[in-house]
Amino acid sequence: MERSGGGGGDEVIVLLDDLFSHDPARIRRSAPVLAEWITAGNDVLLPPLGVADLEPLYGNANPGLLEACRTILLLAGCDPPRTAEERLLTIVDLGVRFDDPGTIFEAAAMIQRTPHTLRCVLSYLGSRELRSPREVHAVCYLVSCLLDWKDQVREAALATVALWPADLSLLVLAYVEPQLDPEELRGLRAVPPRDD
Repeated sequence: MERSGGGGGDEVIVLLDDLFSHDPARIRRSAPVLAEWITAGNDVLLPPLGVADLEPLYGNANPGLLEACRTILLLAGCDPPRTAEERLLTIVDLGVRFDDPGTIFEAAAMIQRTPHTLRCVLSYLGSRELRSPREVHAVCYLVSCLLDWKDQVREAALATVALWPADLSLLVLAYVEPQLDPEELRGLRAVPPRDD
């Protein structure tokens, strides 16, 4: 698939090649420059960027680099185009994979602004294989952030988490227990755990 840099010429094409290279050094070099280019209002069209493309950064990505990746994921044009829901799921994946508080908070804010996506995102997370304690922590933190938003988001988040497999649901509920009122806690304990 051709990668286009809009009006940026050869430099942007090289940066896009670096971004998709799977080489950590090239990704670290290109992502901040591309994010700055996009933030300045320049058009960049690229194939859909996914967390798998950024996997080489795992364990070696600082918050600034992840912020640059998040900017690219949110603002760059894609060919083929991606829906807002697809972009949101990619942001959620990035936050969970890298256990990045800034990305997770951004995802929670996006979900709060579009509550119809909440069940989709949380259902996806409940079925997603979590590969490390860091990923479990990230999911717990995302749910915690959602509980701080308006009541309808809070209620939907708790209802969806209660339907997750028992091991994950219990870990998340233990993490957010200080945020729950006694009635919510009783209601959640009354839901029979799902064993998958």
